[in-house]
Amino acid sequence: MLGVSSINILWAVMGGTRFPRHDPVLLDLVQKLTFMFRAGEVSGGLVNYFPPLRHILPKSSNFHRFMDALFSVKKFIKRTVEKHKSSLDPDNLRDFMDIYINEINNNKNEKCTTFTEKQLVGVCVDLFTAGSDSSSATLCFAVLLVAHHPTIMHKIHKELDHVVGHTRLPSLDDRTKLVYMDATLTEVLRMRSVSPIPVPHCALRDTFIQGHRIPHGTMILNNLYSVHMERDYWGDPETFRPERFINTDGSLRKDERVIPFGKGKRMCLGEPLARMTTFLLFSALMQRFTFSLDPAVPVPDTEGKIGFLLVPPEFKVFAEPRF
Repeated sequence: MLGVSSINILWAVMGGTRFPRHDPVLLDLVQKLTFMFRAGEVSGGLVNYFPPLRHILPKSSNFHRFMDALFSVKKFIKRTVEKHKSSLDPDNLRDFMDIYINEINNNKNEKCTTFTEKQLVGVCVDLFTAGSDSSSATLCFAVLLVAHHPTIMHKIHKELDHVVGHTRLPSLDDRTKLVYMDATLTEVLRMRSVSPIPVPHCALRDTFIQGHRIPHGTMILNNLYSVHMERDYWGDPETFRPERFINTDGSLRKDERVIPFGKGKRMCLGEPLARMTTFLLFSALMQRFTFSLDPAVPVPDTEGKIGFLLVPPEFKVFAEPRF
């Protein structure tokens, strides 16, 4: 359910439309994307280091299933780009694809333009694949963690009732007043950042950092998890405690060591949209429901499972309407 909502938000921005919730194309995409990010490895796996292995691995291997899913998503994006090209109205740009295609047309005579159809497809695939499962995983972790901590959930409910009430859904305008809600999401992103080791980067030149030489061309993997869980700084990093991000005057405390989307020029370009969507969806869920764990099954582990992303385990909760 959360994967469907996340993809719909992304697709409204990129493709200008929304899928019906039970659309078979949408459900197939959600299934493929979910598999991709659970089966993949951030380092690329053995095939990345020994490419000839791809010729002998069985079609049932995770590598081939991952590539098939990726090609399906890419094919879907290409079809949509073609439809946008045929219906483009430069005076009425509908979405990201229209804006990009219009830039391609305006830069046709430029020799060094970076606006190409191949680049458009690549950007859309990146946004679509990385943004959908990461947002839904963050929301699932948030629900799981507050279900583990009913006292925290009660504080969220109390704040929502005071600021928003019951007659409307929370909006972005409420965000500055929903301090405890925002602090809770910040704590979720610190403890269970869905990308503890983000997308690999490459050293553009020989570099020295704290006496260590990093040769040109070296693949670099940043360990964000080590920053978020450093005991010397956080004191009790394994404890789920939103209060660590609330100042004594009740305002939200920003911390430069919370970097779930990376840092620097190459940080995740989807951060603003991801933060907005997770805030709106999670606050709406918290406003409407009380979540409790199923007592008939073992208490789920909150550590998560690692693939391309860190995702929560499968778990069941009861969602009881609050009003």
